[in-house]
Amino acid sequence: MRELELIGKGAEAYIYRDEKCVVKVRKEKKYRNSALDLKLRKSRTKKESTALKKCNNANIPVPKLIGVEKDKIIMERVEGVKLGEMELNEKLLEEAGELLGRIHELGICHGDYAPNNIIVCKNGMHIIDFGLCEFSTYYEKKASDLMVMRTAVKNDKLFDAFLTGYVKTYGKADKVIQRFKANAKRGRYKVRD
Repeated sequence: MRELELIGKGAEAYIYRDEKCVVKVRKEKKYRNSALDLKLRKSRTKKESTALKKCNNANIPVPKLIGVEKDKIIMERVEGVKLGEMELNEKLLEEAGELLGRIHELGICHGDYAPNNIIVCKNGMHIIDFGLCEFSTYYEKKASDLMVMRTAVKNDKLFDAFLTGYVKTYGKADKVIQRFKANAKRGRYKVRD
């Protein structure tokens, strides 16, 4: 068995890697009923792997799915730098917006579409971590992806570039942006410095 290096721990999963792949393992939550816990881990793993497959089939740059077990996803290791660790500019944000539009066209809402879940590689950007994804046609859900990015990118000019890219690739972008703007007026969603 090959040696895996732990590279991250989240609320739901541990992330390991070796020289060729990344393994995401959803850990058991001892505080939950064991039957419920297993059911949740299986369903979330299935949802995330399905999203990766749909993106792979549509040639959207995400890690290639290698295998799936009940609470484990094995995927291609993507080399690069997280967008959140880079000096952001309009070109990068426009490309990130284009990618979000493409996954929204597939009916996938990422759930945590932030710069730290986008890896910039030699051959372009790759979207990672579909752990909170949902399959939905609701504009409200898609507007939440915009809100996550807006919260991370506080600069108006950069966020406008993001929206420019989004509009290029998602046919119903105007409806989602309209919902996003309505949500942004609510106190809880206001972007604060």
